[in-house]
Amino acid sequence: MAKAAEHGLRTTPGTFQMAGIVSGTNKPSFYTEKTFGNGNQMKSVNFTVKYDTDKALYPVVQGFTRSDVYFSKKNKETNKTETKKVPWAQRMTFAEQNPGWSIIGCNIGLVKGEDGKNIKKHITEYDAAQYIKENLKDDMSVFVRGNLDFRSYTDKNGEVKRLRALNATQVSLCSDIDFNSETFSPNHEWTQEIVYTGIEKETDDNGKPTDRFIVSGYVVSFNSIEPVSFIMVDKTKASLVKKNLKPYSAITLNGVIEVTNNIDEGDAVDEWGQPIPQNKRVNGRTITEMIVTYPDPKTIDINSFSEESVTAGIKKLKAKEKVAQNFGEEKEEVSTAESDAVNGWDDNASLNDEDP
Repeated sequence: MAKAAEHGLRTTPGTFQMAGIVSGTNKPSFYTEKTFGNGNQMKSVNFTVKYDTDKALYPVVQGFTRSDVYFSKKNKETNKTETKKVPWAQRMTFAEQNPGWSIIGCNIGLVKGEDGKNIKKHITEYDAAQYIKENLKDDMSVFVRGNLDFRSYTDKNGEVKRLRALNATQVSLCSDIDFNSETFSPNHEWTQEIVYTGIEKETDDNGKPTDRFIVSGYVVSFNSIEPVSFIMVDKTKASLVKKNLKPYSAITLNGVIEVTNNIDEGDAVDEWGQPIPQNKRVNGRTITEMIVTYPDPKTIDINSFSEESVTAGIKKLKAKEKVAQNFGEEKEEVSTAESDAVNGWDDNASLNDEDP
């Protein structure tokens, strides 16, 4: 893998996939545009995908204008992938004029052709946001795939805020989803490589140990090194991790994104004494957690990271950030749409608040 210039470490990628029913496309925050002081533009969409009854996640597609884009194709002779840098202005025409090349960006399929199959659009994140705005509708059944994004920022009060987002790179129509079908199985999976630092028992608000475990580590992106934690409920797997994994080894974790709601059935009942379905509501905290189901031992890497290299990388990033602050460089802020998505991911949002 290529090294990340910001800190000299290789990146630890993470992905997600889900299938569900769309809502939220009629909300004002569904689509956002912004122009920054340097002239760059941003387009973003943030929508709700219910992956099970009363359970939802909030993917984002966000893109910026830039000077160049990249295309790729597989060389049939060498079986290797080649890349080519192309000016931004040619992003819509290059593939048509050069068969075999595909833009590195988003794959969108929200319109069906005469043959009943999705018409696939390979476009930048910036153009995908506009296309999704025009074609994604509530109640569509979709498959969404993308990258996990962990980041942090310091707010005006000096407090560090840690964000997690689901950055979609594929949004496609899929077969109609029926949560009540006997064959229905929820799809809300993730995979993330981490730099492992430890595992310990979870404790409740009173300091009492629970029957769950917390796996801690770092996620390395191109320009950040973020502390992360995940939940493990399988005691046997937790023991194997503790026994066999040394701190600062890299490992790929697999799991599910699990939403837990506080459901209020309401007080009204019908003539049989049953709660009336329309009174069912989500009240209070909605907790969204990343549950580890399988730590893959075949992916362990003991050579790429060490406590010293990670600490040095963090120091480099802090020094760069300080220089940027001293010179007053404008930073492209987290968009309103992305902030909404993070709220939906975190523990404070109600599903009822997110629905149109």
